Amino acid sequence: MRQVGVVTGNRADYGHLVPVLRGIRSSRRLNLRLFVTGMHLSEEFGRTADFIRRDGIKPTAVLANRAFDSTPEGMVHGVGRLVEELVEPLRDGAVDVLLLLGDRGEMLAGAIAATYLRIPIAHLHGGERTGDVDEPVRHAISRLAHLHLAATRRSGERLRRTGEQPWRVHVVGSPRVDLILHRTRPTRDQVLQSHGLNPEKPLILIVQHPTAKDRARAGILYRRTLDAILPLDANIVATYPNGDPGSLEIIRVLKEFARRRPITVYQSLPEDKFLDLLSSADVLVGNSSSGIIEAPSLKVPTINVGDRQNDRERGGNVIDVPHDAAVIRKSVRKALFDRRFRRKVAASRTPWGDGHATRRIVRILESVGLDQRLLEKHLAW
Repeated sequence: MRQVGVVTGNRADYGHLVPVLRGIRSSRRLNLRLFVTGMHLSEEFGRTADFIRRDGIKPTAVLANRAFDSTPEGMVHGVGRLVEELVEPLRDGAVDVLLLLGDRGEMLAGAIAATYLRIPIAHLHGGERTGDVDEPVRHAISRLAHLHLAATRRSGERLRRTGEQPWRVHVVGSPRVDLILHRTRPTRDQVLQSHGLNPEKPLILIVQHPTAKDRARAGILYRRTLDAILPLDANIVATYPNGDPGSLEIIRVLKEFARRRPITVYQSLPEDKFLDLLSSADVLVGNSSSGIIEAPSLKVPTINVGDRQNDRERGGNVIDVPHDAAVIRKSVRKALFDRRFRRKVAASRTPWGDGHATRRIVRILESVGLDQRLLEKHLAW
């Protein structure tokens, strides 16, 4: 049986990986070895490692289990520690192929460790353009990866054009779309009532993260988003940001507003609860990839604030705005009340797949030859 190692470092990558983890576990030819690290172990961010266990998945190893540090220096130390701590779980044939997703530091650590241990790397969601520090990290992982499981046709083509050998590149779609399209959802009223919200009012969901270049202003920028939204007569729900530098300032602002304004705040939510909220939302506001990847499949309008998702492929559900409270508020009103725009959102198509990515990924992991040809990488030109 082929041993498939998977690294997960936070709630976001885990949400994308859930259907793939289930697919690996269901396969007769694959065995899952899950390595849990990073934000999953942080009490401040909701200790989401507990959500993984609640899903019935037992981690093979919990790594770098020290206080989570969201400063730039702490992130550098965290990547270095994880490279070291991955050596033992990965060595001596314990893993036949390592599956990594996206652009986070934990994935970069996994790619470095696997490269020197001569373990083939399969990379999900490579070839995408985003911006901030995430994009160069994503491309660095792609350069180290031996198999590319691209989520869109344009991403696959971009990987080929950067010199990746065409036979290594597979366009599979986003497994996150699989999770959305193949689940039974409760009604909107049921979801809102379960969170103590008023079903008669619109639901605005806020998911906004810091960026590397604006980390010193992360709290100020988040305050502008709240200033834009809070005057509206709506249910307002916000989740904590990721653990990047600047996140603690955002959390401080969130706590300050929640003490005196009608806003519901969650450190983190189990995947099914978050997707229930997202599917019930009348608009998503912030800079999360959820607005770009998940929301179009759910026909949810997205107000994409700032440049964190610059150049990322998107559907017709997205309105791009700067960090300007007046512009944000005007765009939220359009998303809520402009019938023509809402018809456009309802009719828009997602570039992120057809709901069958997991099946393709599992089939590739089962059948690909893990040989010298795969391990010996060369530029195609």
